[in-house]
Amino acid sequence: MKNKKNKIYLAGFNSDQLNTLKSKFKNIDFLNDKNTDFKLITKCDAIVAISRQSLDQLYNNNIFINSGKIKWIHAPGAGIEQYINNNASNYRFVLTNGKIIQGIEVADHAMALLLALTRRLNLIFKYGQQIKFKNKPIELRGKNALIVGYGGIGRCLAERTFAFGMKVNIINNIYSPYSNFINKFYLIEDFEKVIKDADVVFITAPLTKSTKKLVNRKNINKFKNNSILINVSRGGIVCIDTLVKHLKKGKFSGIGLDVTDPEPLPKNHYLFTSDKVIITPHIAGMSDNLSNRSFELIINNIRRFDKGMELLNKVDVKEGY
Repeated sequence: MKNKKNKIYLAGFNSDQLNTLKSKFKNIDFLNDKNTDFKLITKCDAIVAISRQSLDQLYNNNIFINSGKIKWIHAPGAGIEQYINNNASNYRFVLTNGKIIQGIEVADHAMALLLALTRRLNLIFKYGQQIKFKNKPIELRGKNALIVGYGGIGRCLAERTFAFGMKVNIINNIYSPYSNFINKFYLIEDFEKVIKDADVVFITAPLTKSTKKLVNRKNINKFKNNSILINVSRGGIVCIDTLVKHLKKGKFSGIGLDVTDPEPLPKNHYLFTSDKVIITPHIAGMSDNLSNRSFELIINNIRRFDKGMELLNKVDVKEGY
């Protein structure tokens, strides 16, 4: 008796990607998102999305709750908090995502924000070649970097900050193996204790119960007055109103944000007017090679799923990442 074929619904894939998957996995029945019959989708064994928009459509139509026989859903991005709600503990499927594979470009972007702020590039672009610096550009060598979150992004960022001669400390929810470029590990509950010594604080953690509003009115005074804050993960980790209030008082020498809460900020928001602030429109995860890594992960996981093996990049829905 032949084994029953797995049926996988593919969301957001282009024709070349569809053809590649069909040629690699002839023993799998693939449906693509030209078919939006939700009753048919819930009869599939898995849903694999390569674009957030395509998965959002399924989520908004309650596929996650009314998942039928679905055993696996793949979300393309690293952030999955929008799919983790009060019903998440009742999910009957394994959820995977794109964590780790976005580490390279997001870490590059975090460093780009830092370098633009420390070399005063934002002021040169704004005021031109004749600018006279009130505060001279800052040398990174010897500065204390604190990276909050040691997943794929945090690991790539640690390599980059170390390469610039910075002293690298890590905050994570668990201890991780030391490496030659990490000075010390701390736990998330140590945040308020260690920010006072940091020259640069990078936020690369997921948005969870323990990181929501992590930077808030109770601890923002513990940052160094001339420190730099870079957030490339989720806007909800930093209380924007508190940040603005203390920025107006002279706190921080620079703020680099790829994410905000709300997002986007209103056009007339104070942060757009401050010479200390650089805001980019949530583009840190973009690169010319991300889609290739994302597709490679999907191929590996489809192979594992079809063979009954454990999937890569599994999400712990209770922890939120």
